[in-house]
Amino acid sequence: MSQVLSLRVRLPSGQATVQVAAEGTEAELRAQVAAASGLDADALVISSGFPPRPLAIEEGAPVSSALQNMDTLTVSAPPS
Repeated sequence: MSQVLSLRVRLPSGQATVQVAAEGTEAELRAQVAAASGLDADALVISSGFPPRPLAIEEGAPVSSALQNMDTLTVSAPPS
């Protein structure tokens, strides 16, 4: 059974919590955040840590390589 990470997400419109498999990909994380925010997954700018820095997950690496359970993500989208 794979571990699931619960992540707090600060969105332009409020806050949410998303869950993603620890072994999931960045694309899966972006899809979860996009669903919670109503924004386009490809346009999201996701930051983590304090102070927030752009999320850096190497291609093919699992989400758990950069994030831990209950980490906080800050999400923004470029102005349209």
